[in-house]
Amino acid sequence: MHYLIVKAPNMRNRCLGICGLLILSVACSTVESYDPLEDYTELEPATALDAPTVNPEFVSLDDRDAVLHGEYMIELLGCGSCHTNGAFSGTPDWDRQLAGSRTGIAYTNPLVERLPGIVYPPNITPFQYPG
Repeated sequence: MHYLIVKAPNMRNRCLGICGLLILSVACSTVESYDPLEDYTELEPATALDAPTVNPEFVSLDDRDAVLHGEYMIELLGCGSCHTNGAFSGTPDWDRQLAGSRTGIAYTNPLVERLPGIVYPPNITPFQYPG
């Protein structure tokens, strides 16, 4: 027959364990609470933009219908509200209409995720350097 002898923990180990738990509980209670909206500003799109007008001199007769349809789609979908810098805050940059925005839009919930995904609306004009 085999016997297993178990020693009771000494007083020093108990004190160290209790002190460790106390330090851990104090450290956890001093952590600041996270405010998910601290780094973000809520903006309401305040500007509805018309599509930029196209100079007829630059459009061939063959492309005229496609250009007019594109202008219609830009106005219908409200592309200028996101793709024009300053449109979110009500001060659109008219010289760079549809040339992209420096205002990021969170596409995941900043209330749930500490680092949400952010997209910056790109330039949707046919020009690499619009303006």
